[in-house]
Amino acid sequence: MEKLCVERQDLVNRGYWRRVYRHPHRRGLCVKTPRRGGRNTRYLRRELSGWKNLEASGCDMSRLPTFHGCVETQFGVSSVWELISCANDRVAPPLDTALHLGLVNIDHCRARLRSFGDWMIANGVIGSDLKLSNLVCRFDRRGDFELVFVDGWENSELVPVSSWSPLLRQQKVQRRWKRFLEKFERYLVEGPDCPAWQVHRKRLAA
Repeated sequence: MEKLCVERQDLVNRGYWRRVYRHPHRRGLCVKTPRRGGRNTRYLRRELSGWKNLEASGCDMSRLPTFHGCVETQFGVSSVWELISCANDRVAPPLDTALHLGLVNIDHCRARLRSFGDWMIANGVIGSDLKLSNLVCRFDRRGDFELVFVDGWENSELVPVSSWSPLLRQQKVQRRWKRFLEKFERYLVEGPDCPAWQVHRKRLAA
């Protein structure tokens, strides 16, 4: 496998385990590289398995990035994904960033969240890591937006019982979505002092 070198200036975002860079040769793609030791292989396997299982189940994939294979980078084996961008070609901002910067109206945001929740429930997307920073706002030319789930959609259960039973799956999705909405409302009240935002700031500063 030929090594692909990603550039520091192309850094798009970073999480605890991985960094995300714009692909150096294909600007509509991004590369998720490992950041902290060898756990990336297990996480990558789980993420790809979750994505492929959703695709095979007939899930509406329009709110997930498209997978474009794996590459070897200077950081190790990395995955290549569609880079979710807005109509002006800027990278779609995470929902917490869009809220913090005042890019979205709260009531409009709630409406978009309802639509996203309907999609999750209808398609049985469990979302092991459903949080504000894993949802990005894809803005169109009119300034409207839709939410795209860019990370954390897989089922993280050690024994994925809920994936085998449609009823258990639906119940789990609904529970997780309810908890997410409760955390979202808490975020709106507490603002930058909300623990979720503190974690996000530390992640960006790391």
